[in-house]
Amino acid sequence: MKLTVNGCSGGYPSASRACSSYLLNIDGKNIVFDMGPGSLMNLQKSIDIEDIDLIVLSHLHYDHYSDLLAMSYSSGMRAKSNISVKRIPIIFPFNDNSDSFFRNSDRFEAINLKENSVFEFKGIKFEFFITSHPVECYAVRLSFGDKIFAYSGDMSFTTPNISSIFENADLAVLDCGELDLYNKPQKAHLTPKECYSICSDNNVKKAILGHIIPHYSIEKYNEECFNLPEWNYIIAKDNESFEI
Repeated sequence: MKLTVNGCSGGYPSASRACSSYLLNIDGKNIVFDMGPGSLMNLQKSIDIEDIDLIVLSHLHYDHYSDLLAMSYSSGMRAKSNISVKRIPIIFPFNDNSDSFFRNSDRFEAINLKENSVFEFKGIKFEFFITSHPVECYAVRLSFGDKIFAYSGDMSFTTPNISSIFENADLAVLDCGELDLYNKPQKAHLTPKECYSICSDNNVKKAILGHIIPHYSIEKYNEECFNLPEWNYIIAKDNESFEI
C-alpha cells in the first residue's frame, strides 16, 4: 500500500494545504478518500482522473467533497476532446439535501453508505463505522492481505467504536482538528493528545495527523504533539507519500 496526501487542511484551504483528501494505491488500484477544495489539483500530480478506481466520502461537509463538482464537470469536457471517460464508483452516506448531484451525475456510480456497512472491492475489505460528528460521518477500516489502513473521517473522542476502527492499524489518518490550548467544552474533532491516546491504546503503528485548521498555529500543533510520550506520528503535508 502507498498513501499520498492530496490535502490535509480542515474547514477551508490554507496557503499550503488543500482540504482533506488521501490517495491510497493498493496492488495497482487507486482509492481516494474524500476530496475537499484544492485536492483535485494535487491528486493529478500522482494519477490521472481516469485512473481512479473508487472514491469514499466520509461525509457531506463541503471541505470533504466539493472538488468532486469540478471532477464531474471534467467528464463532459474530456468526452468532447475524445478522451475516454469512465464512471467512478463513489461510496457515501446519502441524504435528501446534498447528494442528488452525485446520484444523477454521468461521472459517478453512487453507492449508499450506512452504519456497519461492509464492502468488498477487488479483494479489498472496507468496514465502516459511524463517528461522533455534527452530521452523519463514517470512519473506515481497510484490510488487504496482512495490512490494515484506518481513516477517521471527522470524529470526536466520544466516538463509541474507536477500537474497532483503529486496532492494530499499520497506518491511520486521524482528524486532528482541535488543540487542547483552546479548551472547548464540546469538540467535533480530535486533539493531538486524543490522537496519541487512540494510537497507544490500539497499537497503531504510524499516525498521520490531518484536518489541520488554517488559523491555528502549526507551532502549537507541534508543541502539543512533542509534549506527549514518544509516538510514531507525522503532521500531514500535501503531496507527501507513505509506504505501508
